[in-house]
Amino acid sequence: MVFNYKLLQTGDMVCCAGRSPFAGITRIVTSGWRNLFRRDIAVHTGMIVEMYGQKLIAEMQARGLELNSLERYAKVGGRRWVISIKRNNKVTKPDSQAALQSQIALDLRRGIEYDYAGLFEFVSKRIKDNKKRCYCSEYYYQLTRWLVNYPKEFKEKVSPVELQICSDFVVVTNAFR
Repeated sequence: MVFNYKLLQTGDMVCCAGRSPFAGITRIVTSGWRNLFRRDIAVHTGMIVEMYGQKLIAEMQARGLELNSLERYAKVGGRRWVISIKRNNKVTKPDSQAALQSQIALDLRRGIEYDYAGLFEFVSKRIKDNKKRCYCSEYYYQLTRWLVNYPKEFKEKVSPVELQICSDFVVVTNAFR
């Protein structure tokens, strides 16, 4: 997989699939048992940013908010891979991009932690989301909720597959091959 960096913009959503046991569990709780073995269901979400003179993915990982290269996801057949890059034109306007870049830089300095409780809230209503922490799709949603007309249900919780199928986003064609 080779990325066409000229087409990528700050704010683009990166939808990833995976084959780890955690990815399988994520598919089950967010899209049902029938999708357990589907490899085109998003189980992870990140955002394209431009920092340090390069385009990277800002994403919530087990250690919290991180910046990583897209090459980390370049090998299909690995534990995780990019299945689509999606765009909302309101998110990728220059003013919005500048605000997103600034917020991500601030969040990196603050050290936002991963929200395991928020993930487990998908499994049990008794477990409550930690509002000071984020999981991957929750972080993307939090950064863009003032720009995108998301469904009302997203205020409670949002999964990677829900962002993947959100009608306010279009696939960036030829973003990778």
